[in-house]
Amino acid sequence: MALEIERKYLLKSAKLIDLLKSEGLDLTKDEISQFYTRVNKKGELRFRKQGNKFTMTTKLGEGLSRDEKEENISKKLFELSKKTALGNIIKKTRYYFKFETLLVFIDIYKGKLKGSAILEIEFPDEDTANSYTLLELFKQEIIKDVTHDKRYKNKYLALYGKVDFEDDWDVKKIQKSIKSSPFGFDFLPLLPPCIRSYEGLSLIFYSMLEKISFYKEAYLKSQNSEDLHQFRVNIRKTRSFLQSLDGVFDEGIRLRFIADFKLIANATNTKRDLDVFMEYLDNLDDIEAEDILNVLDKKNSITNNSLEIIKGDFYKKTMDEWALVLEDEHGFFKGDFGDLPYKQVGARGIYRRLKKMKKKLSLLDESVELEKFHDVRIEFKRLRYLSEFFSFCFDEFSLKKLMRVSKKMQNLFGLLQDRDTGVRILKSLEEDERLAGDVNIMRSSEIVEEILIDEIYHLRTNILFGKRALFKILNRCMRDLKIYI
Repeated sequence: MALEIERKYLLKSAKLIDLLKSEGLDLTKDEISQFYTRVNKKGELRFRKQGNKFTMTTKLGEGLSRDEKEENISKKLFELSKKTALGNIIKKTRYYFKFETLLVFIDIYKGKLKGSAILEIEFPDEDTANSYTLLELFKQEIIKDVTHDKRYKNKYLALYGKVDFEDDWDVKKIQKSIKSSPFGFDFLPLLPPCIRSYEGLSLIFYSMLEKISFYKEAYLKSQNSEDLHQFRVNIRKTRSFLQSLDGVFDEGIRLRFIADFKLIANATNTKRDLDVFMEYLDNLDDIEAEDILNVLDKKNSITNNSLEIIKGDFYKKTMDEWALVLEDEHGFFKGDFGDLPYKQVGARGIYRRLKKMKKKLSLLDESVELEKFHDVRIEFKRLRYLSEFFSFCFDEFSLKKLMRVSKKMQNLFGLLQDRDTGVRILKSLEEDERLAGDVNIMRSSEIVEEILIDEIYHLRTNILFGKRALFKILNRCMRDLKIYI
């Protein structure tokens, strides 16, 4: 293998090319298309088309000096290998020339990386590289030396996308837009996958916070169950993200708000369960459930008292302090992974969630209690929340397929949970001494319970039937995600 020794600089723009031409330098120009099929901590395997030449290059190491082995390949092998490309295919125009015995490259990126420009200088040895002084002509067009900044490596650009977007991405400005229009401003498609995770997740959480506030006020005014449902959804999403994406925020802050959001969510659980079961009873054909509905309606009125928490000081204090964390401009609440790319943190979170789901899914069979099924349901829900805010970062077919299958499976698990909750509600009625003498309620309860138990059996059967196919998808997704972690 040959040793590659080079320094790399981020340019303001492509203006340096015109300046060099005005100085009389003769620049050679090539169009380059390249991709990677293997990327890990040891190195990478790169395929490149430069002009009419096709090459395959193995690179090992990081930083100033790297081992490199390049060999010519056929166009056919290049095209075949493209089918297994990781991340983005990089396209750029390369200008190169000899200057003071050194070979100099200027890469102007295209496509998703459009606007990025990199200057590279190759050196015969490390001493020359370390002692080299840039010409003033170069200095005036250079933003910074990025030789040791892995975010500017081509493999990194392929996996995570454009880095130098900061000037176009004002977090405070976006937060103001979210606040003024929580539902009308969709910033997610604009979110750069390479944005620091602390900033990216702060925006995601801020969007959820504004929706929590909106639905809380809407519910207190209307008592509409759908407003309460959406309030709960955004509370659960916030808590689920904090659980799944550790390391982005300070650990003490993360654990504190996980606990606080749990208290708020739990205060609404009974109300939600009763609403769902009463809707189910309303839709039962040929079953007289009016007596049960009347009893549950009274319970629901009493349950409304548990929602007092969202009117109280604890709720207000929690939300005010959470807003302060999200509006932090100085990284005061940032954790160890806060500077990692948003896409990398998302891949890490999804990978770990898939690993847990696979373990819990393996425990399911005809004999296990429903609690094991509910454990998997929770993992599906957390996976869906993550995919909602990270799937746009990934082009992998396996992930898209998983999202489709997950939606179907989560629906089955959700119905199973609702039917089991219905059985438990009926059991509580049957055990209520005040209702023991009411023959109509007891009889209706027995009939509905039989229906629920039958539905539970069929839902369990359908879930177990799809288990094997789901395992295959989980394994493929975990392999695809591992390169980003």
